[in-house]
Amino acid sequence: MTMLAKITLYTVILVHLVLICRGGDQSDFEHVETICWFNDRILRVGEKLSNNCVCRKSGYIVCP
Repeated sequence: MTMLAKITLYTVILVHLVLICRGGDQSDFEHVETICWFNDRILRVGEKLSNNCVCRKSGYIVCP
């Protein structure tokens, strides 16, 4: 293989990997869900505790 062919091949592989990684990262971020921790319990956004405190999108538990 000539030097130009090697450089072209490596460039194509590198661009392909970057596109795959970026595509994967974007889809991963779309599925990220905010959660709150409360006494070893995981709450999803909108989930309420018995005292009416609610898990908010910010990751904090807010009480009325």
